[in-house]
Amino acid sequence: MASRTRPEQAALAFSALRAHEAERIVKQFSLVERTRLRETLTRLRSATDDERQAALRELVDAVRAPIAFPVPLAHEEERCAFRVLEEREPDVIAVALARLGVTDRLLVAVALCHFSAEYREEVWARLPSATRAATRPLLGQVPTISHARTRRYAQDLVRRVSSSPGSL
Repeated sequence: MASRTRPEQAALAFSALRAHEAERIVKQFSLVERTRLRETLTRLRSATDDERQAALRELVDAVRAPIAFPVPLAHEEERCAFRVLEEREPDVIAVALARLGVTDRLLVAVALCHFSAEYREEVWARLPSATRAATRPLLGQVPTISHARTRRYAQDLVRRVSSSPGSL
C-alpha cells in the first residue's frame, strides 16, 4: 500500500463503512469537511478494497489505543504546582480546561500530564471530545516545556479555577 496522508487514510477508512454508517457520520460534517472528503475520495477512487479495509483497521486500532501521557521534564511530584488543583472536583477542572482548550491547548496538555494518573483519568473522561482531540497531538510537546513556563501555566489555571463561580 502506498504511503498516504492522514486525510487520505481517514477517507479510505470512511469509504470502507456501510452506507448507512457513512451517512450518519457525514451528517455531522460541515460543508467544508464534506467537500474535502468528496475531493479526497475522488483522488482515491482506484484504491483497492484491501487498502480500504486496512485503513479502517488502522483507524479502529488508533481509537482503541490507550493514550500515553508523557512525564513532564524533571517532574517532582511533591512540589508540582498543579497538584493543588486535585483538591477540586474533576468536573470543575474539566470545565476550566475545556474553556482554556479553545485558546491555549498546550496548557491543557501540560496540566493533564502533571495530574496524578487517577485524577487525570477522571478529568479526561469529563472533557468534551473536541478538547480531547485537540489536546492529543500536543502531548508529545509536554516534556520540552520549561519549569518556568509550567509554573506559569499552573498559576494561570489555579487563578482561573479560583475565580470561577462556585469555586469555594
